[in-house]
Amino acid sequence: MKPAQFGIVAIAGIVVTILFTGCVAEEAPVTDAPAATPGITSAITTRAMTPVPTTPGCAYPPLNPWTGVPESYISTLSEKPDTLLTPGTRFSRADILGTPALNWKSYDYTSEMKDISPTGEPVTSESESRTEITKEDYKGKPAIHKRSTSVFRITAPSPSPDQTTIDDTYYDEMDTVLHQHRKVIVNGETYEDRDIPVDTAGTSPDCSGDLWEPTYTYTGIDPVTVPAGTYPDARKFRANVTDHSFSRTATITLWFAPGIPVEVKKVIEDKEKGSLFTLELTGWG
Repeated sequence: MKPAQFGIVAIAGIVVTILFTGCVAEEAPVTDAPAATPGITSAITTRAMTPVPTTPGCAYPPLNPWTGVPESYISTLSEKPDTLLTPGTRFSRADILGTPALNWKSYDYTSEMKDISPTGEPVTSESESRTEITKEDYKGKPAIHKRSTSVFRITAPSPSPDQTTIDDTYYDEMDTVLHQHRKVIVNGETYEDRDIPVDTAGTSPDCSGDLWEPTYTYTGIDPVTVPAGTYPDARKFRANVTDHSFSRTATITLWFAPGIPVEVKKVIEDKEKGSLFTLELTGWG
């Protein structure tokens, strides 16, 4: 692998990990709480199934392939009219993410990172990503196939060629990973095309109760415009989170819009380290 290519891959890995993997949420206050307005319909897709018991966990499959939330879970957000949603009310990730029903989603994202720059000048990047989920067989057993494709490039201080990464992951209804494969192409050259060893000790669902802790604060209605459209009645949620893999504490903000089963915008900001990551919906279906 050429040194320049290695740098591109390393930065791309940091950005993708921060944006697309789960963070450990902490109980911390959020102060931004503009007044809410009525009239918005629920943005969470739910199913009329048996409610999850008081202590939900791994004993209630199947898990939704997009969020890891048990399909039987009914979000309390879907039961609350907007007139009863008071800014400052806290919700869990399970309530916010729900159990969306879709086949694919795509996003544009941009990033700015000062802490990885040897000169102090921010390293900026951009990418387009698409995630598809289908039900297939893996070695004769029912499985979920998740394909994530991203095209990543550094835009400053030194522009880079495009890096295309294709990740294929197979897992079961309990979110346990069965198989992973990755292919990476930089500047038209394939330098990685291999199976990735599965860490079976770390692929089981999150049974710690993290999903159910009320760590996201509803801050009110906040109009937002992204490539997929303009949403004047978007609901805004915010939380302070920690990603222990990068020793990074940041503020994460999510926007959900009426009739859209996934977040339409996501922003992660770490003021101490000077990093900003923005994810905007371009399409879903």
